[in-house]
Amino acid sequence: MYMVLLSFSYNFIMFLGLNQTSYVLVFLILEWLSWIFSVTLMVFSMKYLLIQSYFSLAFLVALLSMPKFIILSLLLKMGFPPFYNWAIALFKFFSKKSLLFAMTMHKILPTIVSGKCFSMFMSLLSITMLCILFLQASNLFLVLMFSSFLHGWWVILASYFYQKLFWQYWVVYGSLLLLFLTSITFSKLELFGYGQTTLSGISFLVLSGFPPFLLFWMKASVFMILVMGSAFLAMMLIFSSVISLIVYFRVLCMSLELSEKNSGKFIPMLTISLLISFFY
Repeated sequence: MYMVLLSFSYNFIMFLGLNQTSYVLVFLILEWLSWIFSVTLMVFSMKYLLIQSYFSLAFLVALLSMPKFIILSLLLKMGFPPFYNWAIALFKFFSKKSLLFAMTMHKILPTIVSGKCFSMFMSLLSITMLCILFLQASNLFLVLMFSSFLHGWWVILASYFYQKLFWQYWVVYGSLLLLFLTSITFSKLELFGYGQTTLSGISFLVLSGFPPFLLFWMKASVFMILVMGSAFLAMMLIFSSVISLIVYFRVLCMSLELSEKNSGKFIPMLTISLLISFFY
């Protein structure tokens, strides 16, 4: 009952935030949402709340004196590069359920506000860093985090150009992330390693936005709109997506290597996984 009440309060307050035009009210609502989310955390709840409060203060200072830097404070709150260190250090202690919530529901309002304060320079800087960080990912958790940041920029751009596309992308990405984390749990695997089963490997490939899966068409829709506004940024996003695919395929190859030990089960599992994936 307690968790249901918290969930209702969170959704109600977030709905209020989606309909606000005043950044001061958005600041207050972001604080309330951070507090509610911190209450649900089993570990490091106070540390998370303190970090979010500090970044909210940066948001307020930017709002009152340097409006052009509002996007910086929002990137801080979401943990996007180049301000990703706190998120990596803290999120690794989250449960899979809390991690899913932090990567989806908890980013809705900051993402929409970021779309209204869009900065070409910060987007290029963050995406360039993501290209470098992706290639250095040493375990599934880091790949998942950097993937979330990259998808976050696609969602921000979708919000900037077309609200309906933002919601479509968010629903698809959230569903696929849930599918992947469920496959990890089902396979009894840990995020802090490179071990994979066929099921989790295929679900990870679907999450990458590889054609012809649904997330690819979401990216294509954003790209077609973006290329008319900023061809250079569109090319950077495509380049970063190609790099991310290299990492995703590395994970999938490790999945196939592990599956060779159970070669009798490999082909049926791969076929079923691919058929299921085409519907997402």
